[in-house]
Amino acid sequence: MLLVLVAALMLLRSDRGTVPSATSSPSASASASASSAAAATATPGTGAGLGPDAKHGLITFEGIRTEASATNLQQPPQFSRTGATFFSVAVSPDGKRVAVVRRGEAAAGQGLIMFTTARPNDITQVVDFTGTGETVGFSVWAADGSDSVLIAVDKLLGIQPDATAEYSSLRSVDLNTKRVTEIARITTGARLSPLAWLPARGLAAAAEVLGGGAKNYDLIRSGAIERTPINAPILVQLRGSRDGSRILVVIGPGLRWWPMDQPAAGRDLQPDSKGRAEYAEFRPGTNEIGVSVAAASTGAVGSPGHFEIWDLSSGKQRVVSPTVGFSRWRADGSAAISGTTLVDPDTGATTPLPGGAFKIVEVVLF
Repeated sequence: MLLVLVAALMLLRSDRGTVPSATSSPSASASASASSAAAATATPGTGAGLGPDAKHGLITFEGIRTEASATNLQQPPQFSRTGATFFSVAVSPDGKRVAVVRRGEAAAGQGLIMFTTARPNDITQVVDFTGTGETVGFSVWAADGSDSVLIAVDKLLGIQPDATAEYSSLRSVDLNTKRVTEIARITTGARLSPLAWLPARGLAAAAEVLGGGAKNYDLIRSGAIERTPINAPILVQLRGSRDGSRILVVIGPGLRWWPMDQPAAGRDLQPDSKGRAEYAEFRPGTNEIGVSVAAASTGAVGSPGHFEIWDLSSGKQRVVSPTVGFSRWRADGSAAISGTTLVDPDTGATTPLPGGAFKIVEVVLF
């Protein structure tokens, strides 16, 4: 989960799915543990292969639901995405705990709530930022599974969403004690967007966002900020793996990835198909990357995009479907999602998710 303005940036980054997982992934140098790669290009189908079920779930613009049913499991609804409201979702590594930063809703003000997928109506109000003069932003759950969430908190100059910041900070929130601790602050005018959080190691990663693009990759090591220039035009193209160990940035036509704490060890990859990578995401539990590739164009009208899987262990790039794109992985990596269509990563077979047209913000497990 592109953007030109910060308003669109905020919207689309969450639509792609943001940071955080269902099972721990291997380190950058580990071999794939659950690869489903096939040697040949698959022939896409419809209605065959994997299908929607009640185990896998979705956070939408309106609430939380299973893949199999469009019914919102939270009553009354606790968050919404409209022109006047914003929320950011952080999901725990097991996929079953959810923290939501809410902003702009009259009854709720702005703050952080938490619930589990097993009890979505059992809401805990963790932190309330209403009346502080600060603005809460994106969030990410601790990749080690601890009850900690990292959130961005800004003091803005001007009117959202394209305002610069007097300061931008990253703050950890202990979900048990409700203690909030600032771990980093910048005063460059840019705004921080968290990508990964490893509290046991004293490590955090974030993008510095200014003018609608990601200018720097910031590694926070025990409170000290180590900056690496990125100059990615769009923030939605920069994200962490769901276990927090790796970072991925799409800078068309290719992409670059690196171990979270070693940005200098970045590796560049280009599409073998000669197309243009537009979005990518690490597949949970593997050394694979799902990539949405815009096919190379030979005419006035570009060819449709397609879904590829790139295996970092073997170096192979496999076209899963030449007609279906890629938006995100399920929380456990067992299937891919393109828009609101489920895609079998082995065969390319597709199945529409029930509910008509809707937006997906994150994926969860029940």
